[in-house]
This record gives sequence, C-alpha cells and structure tokens, in this order.
Amino acid sequence: MGIVKGRVVTRTGSPVPNATVRGNVGGLMGGFVTSKTDREGRFVLNYSGVGRLEYVSVEGGERENNVASGSDLTLYK
Repeated sequence: MGIVKGRVVTRTGSPVPNATVRGNVGGLMGGFVTSKTDREGRFVLNYSGVGRLEYVSVEGGERENNVASGSDLTLYK
C-alpha cells in the first residue's frame, strides 16, 4: 500500500481548497487515484502496490514526476 500526501497552494502560499489532485499509478496494475483538497489545501492519495507513482498533478496546475510512497509534496496552482 502506498501513500502520498501534501498541500496545494497558490504562488503566494494561500491554500487551494476543493482542488482535484490525481496520481498515475502506472505499472501492471495501472490506473489513477484522485483526492480533493480540504479547506487548508491538504490531500492524501492512497494506492495499491508499492513503489512510486509515475506522476502527481493538480488540475490546472503543477505536476510532479516519479513520486515515491511516503512523499510530502507542495503543488502550486
């Protein structure tokens, strides 16, 4: 089981609530996992398997490639 957590913020550091964050699981199992940010901009992605997500992105914003389980990200929108 993998987990990636983090926050979505504006360039000025303000939280972005209700943003959609998407992770590409890839590999043999394939597929995507999604999460909505809370009012503080926080999100958690839980996925099956071990290892990395091919990428994590926020709709209309930044994308982070090759994300390891256990990562704590800050994505900008």
